Amino acid sequence: MEPKAVEFVKAFFEGGIPVAAICHGPWTIIEAGMANGRKIASWPSLTTDLKNAGAEWIDGEAVIDGKLVSARKPDDIPAFNRAMLEVFGDSQAKSQQSRLISVALKDAVFVLIMTVAILLWCGRRTSRISLKSPASTGCSALSTTPGYTGARVPTRTSGINGAVA
Repeated sequence: MEPKAVEFVKAFFEGGIPVAAICHGPWTIIEAGMANGRKIASWPSLTTDLKNAGAEWIDGEAVIDGKLVSARKPDDIPAFNRAMLEVFGDSQAKSQQSRLISVALKDAVFVLIMTVAILLWCGRRTSRISLKSPASTGCSALSTTPGYTGARVPTRTSGINGAVA
């Protein structure tokens, strides 16, 4: 078996990336050392090899074991495709959620930093700081920001008093 292909498959398992195998594809999973403890469908002639590798061979159209989808033969392709869509779609949705959370956290940190900077700047001008009305503090940083409506903080592009942040 091609060593680079085996390392490629192993990297997918170790990285938590979904994997799909049909017919004799599970041989690569065995070679990568990733069959142990898994439920795997394959062409029936691989049954003994899978059992010897510590897997449980399942005689089913499509088997899902975590992020592994497997099937026995070409006749199982419709069920195999549905299972792949289920597993790969779930993985992609979780990945997208993770990216959105990361962006939201970065934006929240930016807003926090900007708020602290504004409060520090306003604090130099007056000892009375009120978050309700920036103008009442003698701080015009927010009230003179282009597009400021009293309901948002300066954006990364507008900054304080229209300056680029």
